[in-house]
Amino acid sequence: MPPQLKHTPPTIVVYGSYRRHMPIISAARSFFVRQGIVVPVPPSGQPINPGAEFVRFPEDNPRFSDEKIEELAIAAGLAATAVYIMCPQGYTGPSVRYEIACMVDAGKQPYFSEQPGTTDIQRHARGRIASMQQLATMVLRSTLPNPHA
Repeated sequence: MPPQLKHTPPTIVVYGSYRRHMPIISAARSFFVRQGIVVPVPPSGQPINPGAEFVRFPEDNPRFSDEKIEELAIAAGLAATAVYIMCPQGYTGPSVRYEIACMVDAGKQPYFSEQPGTTDIQRHARGRIASMQQLATMVLRSTLPNPHA
């Protein structure tokens, strides 16, 4: 009997301004989870320091620096099936722009909820603006375009 292949569920990391837009980012996270997609970032909890420049969650190791938490979030994005940038009214804060840069530098093109408001990010969103439903469908059907094709 052939060995059973272990099914790994698809993952989406959701980046955005957790300080400004946590309610809609949480709603996006919940939507993807209901579709059967694992969302490792952001965590499921609510921020323990809402409004802070660098938002932290109960799941974050309190011994870790903000830089280490960011490093782990970047690693999660690089390992994810897809990365989704929640940018209501085009807003991307400094941390989100850094996360986008890290993804792009590694050859991973993120998807965007809306057209980003800054020109340095807009070029990365060309042809990559998707609703949550559109992205979930592409992820679940394994029809994400190959960025290297």
